[in-house]
Amino acid sequence: MSTQFIIRDDDLCYFTDPSDLASLYADIWSSFPITFAAVPWQSGAFAGHVPLAFWHTTRCFPLGENTELVSLVKAQLANDCIDIALHGIHHTYAIKRNQIVPELTDFKGDFGKAVMSGKQYLDDLFGTDIKVFVPPSNTLRSDLAQILIAQGWNLLNLPGLRRNTRPALSLQHQIGRIRRLLSFIREGVDMSAPLVWPTRWEVGGFPLTPTTNLEKLKHAFRLATENGHPFVLATHYWEHRSFLPNEEGRCQYDLLRDFLDYVSRFDIKPIPARDLKLCK
Repeated sequence: MSTQFIIRDDDLCYFTDPSDLASLYADIWSSFPITFAAVPWQSGAFAGHVPLAFWHTTRCFPLGENTELVSLVKAQLANDCIDIALHGIHHTYAIKRNQIVPELTDFKGDFGKAVMSGKQYLDDLFGTDIKVFVPPSNTLRSDLAQILIAQGWNLLNLPGLRRNTRPALSLQHQIGRIRRLLSFIREGVDMSAPLVWPTRWEVGGFPLTPTTNLEKLKHAFRLATENGHPFVLATHYWEHRSFLPNEEGRCQYDLLRDFLDYVSRFDIKPIPARDLKLCK
């Protein structure tokens, strides 16, 4: 059976340059659809996808006001080249006790209402029916996870290792957390099985950053194919032109192309996240 292969690219938002996306992915997304995790209302935040001038503003920037980006997304949705997932609400960060705290570990207000408002906004904007959620920084509180579960969201995210990010009384989640830990110990990479219920799923991703070890990434992919699991490559478009450490003249985008060339030798089925099929 072909390995279902997903590219997840986080942080699509008001500040995303559509020409940058097109130049990076124009010769990729027709063969490898990109699932963009989109922020409906990006607020000022000290983050790589937000220009420095806006790090400390309290303003909110609706994605829909970037009309050129909206046009590009609609066109590529029509071509089945991309997919849209919901990526938090405002993708903010706080500083507490000298630590960076992601949005969904410090969320105030009615999260369930905010999530449904974000979904409705993006659905109306792009003519979609979004059913996949990606927590910013892959982090959320267990009570917020419970709300997402109750609303029936699929998650491109697995239970956390350092902190419990799922309901403590959910046996399947806690077993999944233990299996993630055992995978790290046994294989040296996070090769975790997806968590599947009759109406929803949760699947982890393998990061592609400038410090990613390509051989470990290949190892994780081979383990996925051997175990019949889907493989999700998680990256950020705004890092693709970052130079690799100790590799003169090469950047993250070169690493991406090398990896895609490698996986193309295998029996894979590149898909958007919305098309992922998993059996209970």
